[in-house]
Amino acid sequence: MFQRVGFDSSISVLPDDVLLEIFDFYRREDAPAWDHEGWYKLAHTSRRWRNIIFSCPSRLHVHLYCTYGSPVADMLSHSPPFPLIIDYDGRQPLSAKDEEGALLALQKHDRVRYIHLYASTTVLDKLFAAMNGPFLLLEDLELFIEHSNADEDESEGDKPGRPRLPQSFQAPHLRQLDLSRVGDVTEVRLPLLTSLISLVHLALVGIPTSSYLPLDYLASCLSLMPQLEYIGLVFEIYILSDDTAREPTDPPNVKQIPLPNLTGIFFQGDSSYLEGLAAQITAPHITTFNATFYDQPSSIPHLSDLLITAAGLRFPIACIKFPGTCIDDPNVAICMASSEQTLGRQSNFPPVRIVFPSRSLYAQVVSTGKICAALTPILSAVERLHLGFDGTRWWFPHERRIENARWHDLLRPFCQVEKLQVDATLWDLSLALSPNDNGPSSEILPQLRKILRSDDARFRDAFDGFIAARQDAGQHIVKRRRVPILYLDGKGSGRKEDEEDEKQGDDEGEIELGVGDEGENAQEGGSNVDTGSDIDPGFFTEIDSDSDFDSESKS
Repeated sequence: MFQRVGFDSSISVLPDDVLLEIFDFYRREDAPAWDHEGWYKLAHTSRRWRNIIFSCPSRLHVHLYCTYGSPVADMLSHSPPFPLIIDYDGRQPLSAKDEEGALLALQKHDRVRYIHLYASTTVLDKLFAAMNGPFLLLEDLELFIEHSNADEDESEGDKPGRPRLPQSFQAPHLRQLDLSRVGDVTEVRLPLLTSLISLVHLALVGIPTSSYLPLDYLASCLSLMPQLEYIGLVFEIYILSDDTAREPTDPPNVKQIPLPNLTGIFFQGDSSYLEGLAAQITAPHITTFNATFYDQPSSIPHLSDLLITAAGLRFPIACIKFPGTCIDDPNVAICMASSEQTLGRQSNFPPVRIVFPSRSLYAQVVSTGKICAALTPILSAVERLHLGFDGTRWWFPHERRIENARWHDLLRPFCQVEKLQVDATLWDLSLALSPNDNGPSSEILPQLRKILRSDDARFRDAFDGFIAARQDAGQHIVKRRRVPILYLDGKGSGRKEDEEDEKQGDDEGEIELGVGDEGENAQEGGSNVDTGSDIDPGFFTEIDSDSDFDSESKS
């Protein structure tokens, strides 16, 4: 019934439309390989295959890929006029031949769809000269100055000397724009932004000060970008003097700009700038928010309103990391994610991350409490909270004591937390939760069921008073110790038991006391506690629930 045929025959009997579907499937399965040379190899298999590919270049996304080592001149001379991808992204130095190839490709204004350039100021000056006109097909533009060149420009104070795109450059269909320290970012009001109505991704790095990108001007540009999904703004770090005027935190009443497609915000700069921007936009579908402030935020009502309205920013895991007093650049980090593993392995890029500078632990706790209070609707979804400390904590005679009420202000928004992990260095917290004449009331961590804390000698009986008070209120408690899953330095314990425990979840109704990440250098009665991050997990031993420690705690 069936006729046996050879490999060549079986391929040849397939009709053109079936081969086209196969080619398209291959393209979608591995787009980078397809763009580099995938379609090129198929086109050289047979004349028939080549005709199929060349007859449907749009369907198959056929491009000429111009990158390091590509014979660009030959490609342009001997290939059909396919769209061009120009990709010199810094993987290797740009040779003289590559520079010549990039220059030839950039001159084909009507065919360029993607431009990614990473080169020195001198080279970019030459390449930008070829971009003097409209690029009607261009969808993606990423321009970066080599870091060494950017640093030289900054040290010499010669920002106007950075390369700029020609004034005649236009890209009406641009969807992604990334500019890193190129001259356009340092040009007041950045005229390029006024004609990008199709933009989906906007990232500007190296903005000197807010005066180069005034809030009202940026807002007016964003109003012309209804499709925008991501915005990233990175200002250059500078020291704000006492007499430096800041942007007003309460801008005049203006009609808010709806950004219905915005899902991601990345920001590095002064908190008042982001607060002013938040007052002028609405974005209910944000799912990622990463802000590093160069100052200590004082008030963020507009920013909190913006974030609270985003339902996608509710996550069950949160981590607050306080810096040690001897760290050169002390920053508090508030992070949220869907799992503890995400916070550990992607500590710099979790879905939610707020970072701000603060040197004393007292100021850190106070400022963190204010931010947490402003974000209460978001933090009320957290089920597991880790309070960590990075580095060494030294006690000085003049150090201000952290009042219990300050810790209460920080913890109050976390009304659904069931599991709390605390590093030994933050022993103040256990005192704040101990019952006394002034509380704490049941509104502080009302759903708490488990506590993970260090086995440091000074921390061993921590939280016992708090636990006893909860027991008196009718909450059944079982104590035990185990190795914590989350390490703030991004390194997991590496134990299979921990991974299995995380997958299965913890037993209901337990308050769990475990060892933290303080390490062997934690000294009993010493003047400091070192929370060293490079701890051998083997240093910790798990204690069985039937041990003396467990029996003692039940009595």
